Amino acid sequence: MMKIRHRLIKPAHLATAAINSSHVIRPCKRVKKYNRPSHRNHREPQRATKREYSKRQFQRWRRRRWQRRQRRLRRASLAEAMAGDIIREVKRKKEISEGLRKWKKMW
Repeated sequence: MMKIRHRLIKPAHLATAAINSSHVIRPCKRVKKYNRPSHRNHREPQRATKREYSKRQFQRWRRRRWQRRQRRLRRASLAEAMAGDIIREVKRKKEISEGLRKWKKMW
């Protein structure tokens, strides 16, 4: 199976990778997101007083973090499966066209 360099992959990249299947799929270039407010929310809940945060708040954050991880993994495995399908399809078409060429050469 193909190596996937990173988790964020666009179908267009899969199609190009399928044509030369030895190719390592690289993701779309991304803007660095780490200082945006939307990303700050993904860190652990910030401490307000001496006690960091309530147990429930922490558990909720932990559960959300876990869900995020799962989602990312699921997305990656889906992309990998798609890549496999595209590659198989391309190879099959190649074989058919090769067969036709040989058949035409017979006379």
